[in-house]
Amino acid sequence: MRRIAVSNGKGGVGKTTTAANLAAALAREGKSVLMVDMDPQQSLTDFFMVDVTEEGTVTVSELLIAPQLDPNAAIVTIATNLDLIPGCERLAAFDGALSKMKDGPMRLKTLLGKITKNYDYCIIDTPPSLSVFVQISLNAAEDVLIPMKPNDMDAKATAHFLETVEVIQEDNTELKVSGILFTMTKNSKTQEAFSKMFKGHELENAVMKTKIRDNVKLSVSGNKGQDIFSFDSKSIGAEDYKNLAKEVLLWR
Repeated sequence: MRRIAVSNGKGGVGKTTTAANLAAALAREGKSVLMVDMDPQQSLTDFFMVDVTEEGTVTVSELLIAPQLDPNAAIVTIATNLDLIPGCERLAAFDGALSKMKDGPMRLKTLLGKITKNYDYCIIDTPPSLSVFVQISLNAAEDVLIPMKPNDMDAKATAHFLETVEVIQEDNTELKVSGILFTMTKNSKTQEAFSKMFKGHELENAVMKTKIRDNVKLSVSGNKGQDIFSFDSKSIGAEDYKNLAKEVLLWR
C-alpha cells in the first residue's frame, strides 16, 4: 500500500479537496484506496458527510490513543474502491498526550500496518499546521504531495514546510517530496513564474505538470458530500484531478 500524505502547513490551499478528489480519481482508475483523516477539524470526514457523533463510533483519534483497537473496524465505505478511516474533533484533545508518548510519532504507521484489506493507495489528509498530527502523518508516509497556490505567501509557507519535511526525513528515510501541486490557478503566466522558483532546485522534477485550475464546482461538490467526478464528471475540476491521478500512478 503506497502511503501519500497531502500536506502543507498553510491552510486554504485546497488540501482536503485534493486528498478527496485524488483518492476518488485513483479509485476510478481501478485502484483500491484508503483515505485517512488526520485533521482535528475532520475536514475530509465532513467532505464525505460521514457522521461520527454516534456513540461507539471508532475514528482515527481512538485508534491513535488506544492502539489495541482494531483499525479495520473503523473503515467506512465511501464508494467503489474508496474507503475512509474518519477523523473527529476529539483528536485535538490528544495533541499533548501523543507528543509525550515514546511511540506517539509512529502510531499511524503502526495502525496502517494492521489493515487487512489489500489497498493500493493510502491518502492521508493532514491539518493546515505543523502540529504533532502532521508529524505523525509524515512518519507514516512514503510520499508527500504539497498543494500550494501560486503566490508569494504560499511560496514562503511551502519553504517553511519543506524544512519540517527535512526534519522528519531524518527518522523516516522512506519519505520523499514526490509532488508540488499548484492549486486554484487562474493565470498561466503566474503558474510559470512560480514553477521557475524550483528551477535548478533538487525538487524541480517534483513540480506536477498538472495544475488545478480555479473552479467553483470543486467547492460546491464538497459542500454536497460528493467528489468532483460524482458531481460533474465533465467539469475542468474533474479533468484536472483525473490528470493528477495519472501522474501519481507514474510515481516510482
